[in-house]
Amino acid sequence: MLIVFVGIPGSGKSSTVKKLASLLNVKCFAEPEEEKWADAAKDWKTYGSFSMLMWFRSIRVPMLIEAQKLSEEGETILIDTYYDKLLHYYINKFCMRWLLSPSDRYLPVMKEIAAIDKDILPDADIVIFFEMNNKENWLSSLKERGRSTDNEEEFLKNFETQKFLLEASKKYCEEKNIELILFPRGTASIEDSVLSLKKILEEKLPKNK
Repeated sequence: MLIVFVGIPGSGKSSTVKKLASLLNVKCFAEPEEEKWADAAKDWKTYGSFSMLMWFRSIRVPMLIEAQKLSEEGETILIDTYYDKLLHYYINKFCMRWLLSPSDRYLPVMKEIAAIDKDILPDADIVIFFEMNNKENWLSSLKERGRSTDNEEEFLKNFETQKFLLEASKKYCEEKNIELILFPRGTASIEDSVLSLKKILEEKLPKNK
């Protein structure tokens, strides 16, 4: 079973997935922490959005493929991001213009990659969407994790993408007949969120897990 988590950066996906996987005794895949990012990701204003997106994609796609392989072998796998599979659904929305402007010469290439990824990357069995109920809680979450990039004006526009990411998740799940679980990320701690999700997933996991 392949269970993927979706949400804007700073919604607590990685921290939650790692602790949840430990409690459920299953394997998880998570994006690297900021200190392990390449220069293309840390300084995307210098090297360009496309280079940054491609670096992250080069990390995420192998994780998805490996997760699918293990899932097909009978394991339950948690993965903390599904960005590449869903990008096709909202790359044209105005909310993405801060990252890839209409004048960016790489935009047509990124659209083509997103369309292909939507078709060929592994499908999930369950999608869990981390929904931040307001911007103040999101900003508080960013402050707690303390990444240097989180304070950049452009990065803070990520909150505007949440509703489009949710729309994309709903559309994808409807098209593929995949279960979508909306999980409110309010003021609850990561630990409390993990316990809540553990209870939800224990009813859905294979009994031998």
